[in-house]
Amino acid sequence: MFIEALGWAAAVLGAGVALPQVIRLFQTRTTAGLSAPAWQATLGANIAWLVHGFITGHANIWLPNLCYLIITLVILSRLIVERGLSPWATLAPGLALGAVSVGLDVWTGPVVFAIAALVPSAFTQLAQFRALVISTNVQAVSLTFLILNVVNQVLWLSWGTLAGEVSIILCASALGTLMLLNLAWGALRRYGLVRARLAQLSA
Repeated sequence: MFIEALGWAAAVLGAGVALPQVIRLFQTRTTAGLSAPAWQATLGANIAWLVHGFITGHANIWLPNLCYLIITLVILSRLIVERGLSPWATLAPGLALGAVSVGLDVWTGPVVFAIAALVPSAFTQLAQFRALVISTNVQAVSLTFLILNVVNQVLWLSWGTLAGEVSIILCASALGTLMLLNLAWGALRRYGLVRARLAQLSA
């Protein structure tokens, strides 16, 4: 009972974890500081985990990823409109990543899938970290979103450990570390404790 409740707690948080980022996006009316490649990779991760949840019969995995997928598409659409990006070129990498990850899940099993699913998610975090380091303006980045990311991975890691879900354990451990790095750097940037790398180079 406790394991199931923990899994659904992670699911509920996972379903809405990116909602503060969407709200921040519409409040500021800018995508400044957001990494387009990060959200392209997130699309791939959403698709991969959505299908993995169906395959393994875990509604607490596929349902939040369906919600997250919708949010990701909203954010990508804002990036496409504001930055004049090609819709096909913007969506294609994420769709391809998702398809490859699903194929590996079906044909090779949970460990290889975990590695395949981790790659786009890790890329997402590293791309966002790069944006936080070099962008002169990080106004659009939601600290609430970054905090919820870390909390969400802690919940997934706890559930995965208790439920014996190898894919979740591997991914939540690695992603939780990267998300904590983004949170720390995002907070330092937001409160003016560090400057953008580009601004330092031009000073």
